[in-house]
Amino acid sequence: MPMKRILFAGLLGGIAAWTWGAIVWVALGLHLPSINSFSDPAPIKAALSAADGQGTSGMYWVPSLKHSADMAEEDQVAAQEAWMDEATEGPYAIVYLHPEGVNAHSMHYLWKGLLLEILAATLAAWILALACACGPLPYMKRVAVVATLGVFSAIVAPILGWNYMHFPGEWTLNLVFDHVTTWAVAGLAIAWRIR
Repeated sequence: MPMKRILFAGLLGGIAAWTWGAIVWVALGLHLPSINSFSDPAPIKAALSAADGQGTSGMYWVPSLKHSADMAEEDQVAAQEAWMDEATEGPYAIVYLHPEGVNAHSMHYLWKGLLLEILAATLAAWILALACACGPLPYMKRVAVVATLGVFSAIVAPILGWNYMHFPGEWTLNLVFDHVTTWAVAGLAIAWRIR
């Protein structure tokens, strides 16, 4: 399979995936109902601003898991037990903190997202080309190969996040829908070029 064909299929699939994402997230707002808002976010913002003494962006757990490389093994076990008890008692949260804020008005997120979709679609096109090297596949089977990559990504990302990180069920289902439909739509474009 010529590399030009794979790259072109990746470009088409990436544009299709990005466009579908824009329709689902922006035009239809299908994910908005699963995103909750605090009735008064001011105390939360104040607590986050005061709590981050390091001044660094990062992922934080509430309750905090105390750990360091120089902790003795029994101290690590005790810290994990204490964390599990506190997490069971609640509240529990995962916080992605950017103390300096993010530029939500910037268009670079959209362009970077498009490039990442093209990269992922190019990988999907290459995988489909490998599958087609074993023998010709009808168009809908080629689409199914790419759509199956969406199922795979849904299992290894949001579903595992639901299991281990306690993602809310509705949010997880929305992301599963997003992964599967995005790569089914991308598959329509990719399978058109990869035979």
